[in-house]
Amino acid sequence: MYIYNVKKENRQKSIIIELGIQHIVPPLIVDRPSGVDGYLFVLFYHSVLIENQEGRKLYPPKTFFIWPHKQYQYYGSSEHQWNHSWFLCSAKIAKPFLDKAGIKSMRPYSITDPSTFEWYLEVMRRELITQVEPDKNILTNIVSNAVIELGRMIHPKHQKQIVPENFLKLRNFIEQNYDKKPTLLDLAEQVHFSVPHMCRLFKSYFGTSPMDYLIQTRLRHANRLLSNHNLRIGEIALSVGYSDIYQFSHVFKKYFGVSPQNMRTKIS
Repeated sequence: MYIYNVKKENRQKSIIIELGIQHIVPPLIVDRPSGVDGYLFVLFYHSVLIENQEGRKLYPPKTFFIWPHKQYQYYGSSEHQWNHSWFLCSAKIAKPFLDKAGIKSMRPYSITDPSTFEWYLEVMRRELITQVEPDKNILTNIVSNAVIELGRMIHPKHQKQIVPENFLKLRNFIEQNYDKKPTLLDLAEQVHFSVPHMCRLFKSYFGTSPMDYLIQTRLRHANRLLSNHNLRIGEIALSVGYSDIYQFSHVFKKYFGVSPQNMRTKIS
């Protein structure tokens, strides 16, 4: 399981203070009487105990929860380790976006597709890590888009276009088989469409082509693996589907703006 945390202050008043992607925690309960400075967005992959206005309850996997600025926090499990992805955002930035999307804090929501939330965290992380001075406007836009996507998942009946189940499964297929070099024909066969039809629909639903999504998935996994210094760059390239380390380095630099080796230096 990949874990990555980012903490970076911005001289223009931090927008994203911290974030974590698939952060595994040993059996414990987080108990913060004074909360934190900002809005905390958390997606839990395991069942956890959460306290809100209704008391303490055990919530199922894929529960999404938001704690507002300085709100008492109680969550976790004392019985088993648990995994979560999260980010902390200033209240001034977060609250207007949440109000517009109709998302309430201190209320549990069920999220069926964690990969969407993770994708925005990856984009946040890239801006924080690759830039000496992260751009306030870029980070604000990322938060805005992330909240909009969360609103779509939480209130799907209010959306004009709902992604069909077969295309959600196709996206999951890409995420689970990114290292096996699936072709466009392989992907089209998953939804029983011609290649052009599959490509057109995929882009209309997800805003990118299936091959670009495959590349992005490979590079996101590679980026996480760079924090493991026991792995060589060539080994990481092979593990995400690139047999040619030079091609891997070229694509990685084009996507992140820095080479894999320089990225490793930044996150070490």
